[in-house]
Amino acid sequence: MTREFLKQLRKGRPAQATVVRTYASVRHFARWLHQKVKPFPLGCPTDGVKPPEEPEPDWKGLSRADELRLLNAAQTLRVRPGRGTNQGLRDHAAIALLLGSGLRVSEVLSLDCEQYTGRGFKNVLTKGGRIRDFVPVQAQAREVLEEWAAASGQKTGPLLTTRTGKRILRAQMFLILQRVASQANAHLPAGERLKVSPHVLRHTFLRKLAEEKGVQYAKEASGHKSDRYIWRYVKPSQQSLAAAIDELDA
Repeated sequence: MTREFLKQLRKGRPAQATVVRTYASVRHFARWLHQKVKPFPLGCPTDGVKPPEEPEPDWKGLSRADELRLLNAAQTLRVRPGRGTNQGLRDHAAIALLLGSGLRVSEVLSLDCEQYTGRGFKNVLTKGGRIRDFVPVQAQAREVLEEWAAASGQKTGPLLTTRTGKRILRAQMFLILQRVASQANAHLPAGERLKVSPHVLRHTFLRKLAEEKGVQYAKEASGHKSDRYIWRYVKPSQQSLAAAIDELDA
């Protein structure tokens, strides 16, 4: 963290988020020294120091048009089954699940076939080691998942597998997304091409859920215990705010 801060400092423009993280680390370490090792003569030096303001959260999702473009690209690539597994269908299922559940990529890749209930997944291991009793999955995503389950023939073990039957890794999931995004971008000008990552798909799902059903639904689907994190997913962009104002009745 300190190395990253120094790198930003050499550029003459330390990132605000890096400053916030560095301050938190220094404060935590200073308080630990003061309480556990040896008290500072004049008290903990971080007491009374006002923390820097946290940066405004950015939304990093896809528009509805781009979401459909990505799913259509995944559908198109299903004509290429691949060796040893129906790669195109598997990739489509992985992307549909990320867009239809709001799960993190690590959570999706840790899923096993026997966790699927027909409406979603039970006993899902989430970030921080917490278990969520049930994570629902959107209906259209379930259709693709069930196609993949029928094609793979697997009833137990990893849900998303390589051609050798091993669980897909994060790096492999990243390559899958890039392959599908390349198909989606094939005929688009440079300025309109999709930039996709698993977290972008999570943001997309949570924003859509918040807009259509409310922030509380998005908070529950996000798996966050605190309200503070959900706002990064539901904060409107400048474009969507301008469009909403234009639609107001005169």
